Amino acid sequence: MILALVTVILPVFLVIAFGAGAVRGRVISAGAIDGVMLYAQGFALPCVLFRGIVNLDLGAVFDWRLLGSFYT
Repeated sequence: MILALVTVILPVFLVIAFGAGAVRGRVISAGAIDGVMLYAQGFALPCVLFRGIVNLDLGAVFDWRLLGSFYT
């Protein structure tokens, strides 16, 4: 179960890390940071999360009894 979550969440943190590295390394100018941030938050990260959720087999990694015990 943990491996399935890591494969979904890890690309998100990699995008964040590459962005932070680009800013610290001054690869991206200060004026371009806002545009890249809008692209990343509005398009890239939602696409990565959607792809990860679509590829995730919830039946194999999720125990429905746990959900039932929480809500009863």
